[in-house]
Amino acid sequence: LHGFGNAHVWDNDYDLVADTLLYYSKLDSGIAQGNAELTQKSQIITSNTIYYAKHAGEDAVSYIAEGNVTIIENGRQVTCGHAIYNREDQTTWLKLNPRVTEKDQTIAGSEIILRYKNDVMDHLFIPREAHVTTLTKGLREIITNRVDTVITTRSEVQFVNDLTGSSLQGFFNAGKMDSIQVEGMATTLYHIFEDSVYQGKNQASGDTINMKFRDNDLKTIFVSGGSEGVYTPDSTDVDMDGPIKYKSEDIEYDMTNEYTDLHGEASIDYTN
Repeated sequence: LHGFGNAHVWDNDYDLVADTLLYYSKLDSGIAQGNAELTQKSQIITSNTIYYAKHAGEDAVSYIAEGNVTIIENGRQVTCGHAIYNREDQTTWLKLNPRVTEKDQTIAGSEIILRYKNDVMDHLFIPREAHVTTLTKGLREIITNRVDTVITTRSEVQFVNDLTGSSLQGFFNAGKMDSIQVEGMATTLYHIFEDSVYQGKNQASGDTINMKFRDNDLKTIFVSGGSEGVYTPDSTDVDMDGPIKYKSEDIEYDMTNEYTDLHGEASIDYTN
């Protein structure tokens, strides 16, 4: 069957519209071209072209989406040039400049493989060129002494936290990011706030970096394997000129309780 102009095919499990549609009724499969939009489960997939098939006994279609692919699900947006979804093992393979964005965080890499459990995100894997950026916001406080008066002014600031490495695994709990593990020349740059006031930035590197999250907020960072870092205080900090350089086998940052632990043989170089 051929459909032209707002072509539409659907059943109880999926809904597909496109400018043109070639449908194979015996196989429950087809090719949707031009402004193709597939809706199934909690996802909306749009692309230039979607090749799809619904196999016997399955409650959703498998598909290949090509050209300007966007996948929207539960507040998360995925973009790439080529996406392959296998319904049987609930895996989506993203290729050609893939990006996964949720709130202020964007995850990118050479390729991204998404794995689902019961149609909920469970695991994310990047084999090469892993890169994560997260927008963070707060206040910058400036204290000025004028005669016998101390004046405190605050202004809004925003920075981008950065995480890179050779490969990355993301682990999810009930569809929310629980932890990230980056391996191979792992580096992180994150900005520190205390009671929403900006304190400075910390850059660290090591063989492996693990990050733990709670309610999408970063809670701990653990850097292992030849770890080293540099803390640079904000330029408005009159009590510390910095920077502080440090090394140890492992470095642990507790974002909630605001402390840093150096494990193993450690050294700290600070000049005020």
